[in-house]
Amino acid sequence: MKTKNNTFAKREKYLLLIIALLGIFTAGWHFMGSALLTEVKTLHREQNSLAEEEKILLSILQDREVIEAEITLLDDQKERLLKKIPDLAKLPQALDGLEIVLNSHNLNVNSLRIGESSFKEDHVEVNLNLKVTGRPYVLQSLLQDIENLPNLVLFEKLKWSNTNKSDTTLELHLKKVFSLNDQAASGLEKIPAY
Repeated sequence: MKTKNNTFAKREKYLLLIIALLGIFTAGWHFMGSALLTEVKTLHREQNSLAEEEKILLSILQDREVIEAEITLLDDQKERLLKKIPDLAKLPQALDGLEIVLNSHNLNVNSLRIGESSFKEDHVEVNLNLKVTGRPYVLQSLLQDIENLPNLVLFEKLKWSNTNKSDTTLELHLKKVFSLNDQAASGLEKIPAY
């Protein structure tokens, strides 16, 4: 019986040892496994977050490519316009028509100043400030003659003031528009002058 009890005791010892080892292994796996599972979940969330960021960055990259294409297009337009813009040294030639109109009237030209130019897609607008003194009917005739010039002249501001009993001063702020058609290469020779 002793051998039977010894065998039984040995089996119980081995069984208890196996159960203890399984318990230790299970407890260790539980503590280590739960930490690993938590880390796996964290990594999965980070992966999803990075995928979203990647989508956003790709969208931004596509937008940037579109913007760069638009900038290139605008630069090309700018270059094309710069080739067509009247040479500022030749601008007085373009104002000959205005000078002829001013000289054809009995007026005193107090000042004629060329202001800043603004460049549009198909034309250039040159700001002009003109101050003249003369009889009111002569000033009215001047306005009609300026209005009849071949190129477009936009009256932006008119200011009348009496200088003395017979003369009136007229201050004009105008815009002279030079068209930039496709046939124009550069300089004023190709752009209609007034």
